[in-house]
Amino acid sequence: MKLKSKIEKIHLNSVQRVSEKPKLLNFHMSFRFDKTKPEDFGLIYSKQENLIIDPKDGSQWIKRHLIDLGWGLEVAFCRLPYPTFDELLVMSIYSNSNNKSADFYCALGILINDYSLRFLDFTERLFDSNHDLHKYIGFYQIVKTQIHHHDETINKRWQVFFERVNCLM
Repeated sequence: MKLKSKIEKIHLNSVQRVSEKPKLLNFHMSFRFDKTKPEDFGLIYSKQENLIIDPKDGSQWIKRHLIDLGWGLEVAFCRLPYPTFDELLVMSIYSNSNNKSADFYCALGILINDYSLRFLDFTERLFDSNHDLHKYIGFYQIVKTQIHHHDETINKRWQVFFERVNCLM
């Protein structure tokens, strides 16, 4: 089996498996710093430090700063446990590119911040597998605005990747 078809099969299976799960609200996020407190989303602080509760279902949440939409890092509230790596991919790169929701931006923020090397490896494999990358250019233009990694090697690899993407445009 060719590399391209192996990667396509893995990702199609991941997308199908994840899309069969019931849809949960995984994130709340401010846009333009308009909502920054748990109460703005119907959440409340718990007695445990840094833990927030949804009183409707008892789910646990934490506050994070994940993504910069142009005026600083936005406040986000993330349901615990976080979605898996594959679920985050479905919410971001495989989502409807016209639907820039809190799930889209927060999933992207977690991929960049918490899975930086794994997300970069995935991205490079996707590019090298000769996928139709034109459908991902808009997504990677957003990614490019968010990459500010403390590891210079990872930054350099992203820079090389974005140079390759620019050749497609």
